[in-house]
Amino acid sequence: MMVKSIIFICAIQLIMALPTPKEIRINEIFSTEDCVYNLCKNSKTYNEHQTKKIVKDSKYENYLQLFGNVVDKPATNITLETRFGGVIDAKSNMCSTKRITMFPKKGFTIDNHEKNIVNIPGYRQTVTFESCYDGEECYVGKEYLPIGVSSSCETQFIVVRLVVVNEDDSLGLEQFSIPSGCSCMYSNAVRKR
Repeated sequence: MMVKSIIFICAIQLIMALPTPKEIRINEIFSTEDCVYNLCKNSKTYNEHQTKKIVKDSKYENYLQLFGNVVDKPATNITLETRFGGVIDAKSNMCSTKRITMFPKKGFTIDNHEKNIVNIPGYRQTVTFESCYDGEECYVGKEYLPIGVSSSCETQFIVVRLVVVNEDDSLGLEQFSIPSGCSCMYSNAVRKR
């Protein structure tokens, strides 16, 4: 048991010494009843009739292949127990996650521009993603962390392209950041002198 503890502590210290990878720029993330991670189920400015008229224009046929599932994750909430059938082993996830599926009609791009997203009957863009439960600590290893080191579960992001209606009533593609999973992160609260 002592050897495993020493190996775990050494691994954490090695991870903390590695340089931080360049992060994807994420606009200020907000959540409301209709909006999750910068994607909204509804929009007060959404005109479904006009959107349907634009999409059916033959000059946008090349966009038809883009409708359907944008990102598809497993069909259940992911926890240690559901992922491994109640058995926790050395390869288990250290954070529980939640699955969200939505058909967004509005979103904020990675450049923080508000855009209406095409999501009407016959032209659906299903976005399914996995994210952390807010503020949760990592499951495993807390008791082995050195003094001043803490752990937390952080949602990771990727960029996807969705079909949008532009201001000039044309279709276009815009980039949106969405969750791609959950990682156990370690931070050192003690500053080096």
